Amino acid sequence: MSELFKRQLRKQARASRSSIYEYDFVYDIVPGGEGYKWGIDYVECGIVKFFKRQGEEELAKYACILDYLMFPAIGVDLVRTGTIAEGCRRCDFRFR
Repeated sequence: MSELFKRQLRKQARASRSSIYEYDFVYDIVPGGEGYKWGIDYVECGIVKFFKRQGEEELAKYACILDYLMFPAIGVDLVRTGTIAEGCRRCDFRFR
């Protein structure tokens, strides 16, 4: 979660808005706010798109649960209020 990593993510976030790949993620980097250092808002989810193409969209929410295992395993404190797979407008990743 270094500054270099965040700079690269900002660049990739801008590129994601061009929607070059139909089934890719589209996201924005969010500056820090109350209770978090920075965040990512996914407005289109490649995982949801994948499961939807397979006719199994309801399984995508189970893939999202893995974030709560993965991020602590790499020492990152993740807070999220919802995901696209759960029917929310966006996936809001917030890092403390």
